Amino acid sequence: MTGGKPDETAWQRSSSCQGGACVEVTSQGDRIAIRDSRNPSLILTFSATNWRDFVVGVKDGEFGCDRLTKP
Repeated sequence: MTGGKPDETAWQRSSSCQGGACVEVTSQGDRIAIRDSRNPSLILTFSATNWRDFVVGVKDGEFGCDRLTKP
C-alpha cells in the first residue's frame, strides 16, 4: 500500500455515500486507488489482487460489515 497524489482519473463513489463523506475508487493500471472525497489529496493504492481479496472479505462479513453483505 502506498500514498499518492490525485490525478485526472475517473473516480467512482461508493453506493453507500451519505452526506458527502464518500469513499472513491479508481483503477490505475494494475493498481486500485482509493480516497476519501473530503480529503482527496491522500490516496492509498493496492494491487488488484489485494483489493479483490479485501472486497471478498467485506462481502463475507470478515470485517464486521454484515450490513454490506449481499442477501
